[in-house]
Amino acid sequence: MSEAAIRRSTRLTSTSFLQHAPRVLHTSRSWFIFFSNGSRPSYPPLPTAGSHVYLQLIRHRYHRQVKPSLARIVTEAFAPTVLVSVFLLGSGAARDGWRGLLFGFIAAIFVALGPFLGILIAARSGKLTDHHVGDRKQRLPVLIGSLGSAAIGLVVLLLLQAPRTAVVGLLATALGMIVVGAVNAFWKLSVHNAVAAFVAVATVGSFGWAWAPLLLLPLVIGWSRVVLKDHTVAQVIAGVPAGALVAVPYILAGV
Repeated sequence: MSEAAIRRSTRLTSTSFLQHAPRVLHTSRSWFIFFSNGSRPSYPPLPTAGSHVYLQLIRHRYHRQVKPSLARIVTEAFAPTVLVSVFLLGSGAARDGWRGLLFGFIAAIFVALGPFLGILIAARSGKLTDHHVGDRKQRLPVLIGSLGSAAIGLVVLLLLQAPRTAVVGLLATALGMIVVGAVNAFWKLSVHNAVAAFVAVATVGSFGWAWAPLLLLPLVIGWSRVVLKDHTVAQVIAGVPAGALVAVPYILAGV
């Protein structure tokens, strides 16, 4: 058989499969019903060559159901509280073992977990729009409260003679709050993407290029924020240099 004939046969087989796949799937389901309750299987009409309703249905469900659901999962799984907490715990454990892990957890309580708990309480009581503080005007009080919590945490770490990694991590997080808060005073910068950029750049700069895949985090998280219409493309892009800027002093501190 010539090469042209083989190609033509393969193309026809592929086309035939795509046209008959819905019928095959339906037939399998019908015979399963037949053997279960004795009813006679039925067959749907074969789709014509111009039938693209199945692809339209799949595309519609992806954009209306699957895509928003995936974006919501990404947004919640890589929320600023989660990323900061994991970063403080991981960097502390990597540098100082169990002691670093303990003090990383203490630092996370004051700069991530504690403030987030306050945000949840405020959101449930109706004082905030949601736990991501979507309304830019509501972010200043949250920032002030978070900075106050970070200041208390710094005092606690110093009194307990915490490892340098935990102290610098807390200070870097507080600096990030100030930078993001300053921008949010007049523009809704993506905090999600700023924190993602900080964590990615700080990790790669401190622990090496083996962690380079983390640099994709801002891209994935930024996509989710745009899909959910919580931010514009410009707002998620602007979060990247803001977070990377905060990571520079952390890296220079040599932790």
